[in-house]
Amino acid sequence: MCSAILDQGGDSQLALARQLAILGYVTAPEIESRFPDVDAVVPWLARHGDKFAARFTVDAYRCLGASLDTHRIDPATVRAATTLFGVREDVLLPPALLREYAARAPHCEYVEISSIHGHDAFLKEEAIVGTTLRNALGDAA
Repeated sequence: MCSAILDQGGDSQLALARQLAILGYVTAPEIESRFPDVDAVVPWLARHGDKFAARFTVDAYRCLGASLDTHRIDPATVRAATTLFGVREDVLLPPALLREYAARAPHCEYVEISSIHGHDAFLKEEAIVGTTLRNALGDAA
């Protein structure tokens, strides 16, 4: 849907694409807890969209999307120790995909949490993310 919006070009379309993307990063319970007044959600999304459009171009956003959509890794070929971090409520990167990857990767640990923050949990769940990173890095931390 975002690429169809971007095909129209311009900052307002980029801002709208970002607003739609944000709705995939957060969970409905988080929105409801942050905005008891539903009318406050639209201006919040608009601010985020406008800030994003001021920093990025449509072409940069398309390039990022294409990179994410076309990047392929065969987990069986990864030789380095790997830790995957999943969030049950993440709709952008569902835990089922991470579990499938972990099952195919030879040296992979999978950590899964539940978080009201959905996809943004890796930014907002500092304690568990920090612990997971320290454990993954071991002596290097």
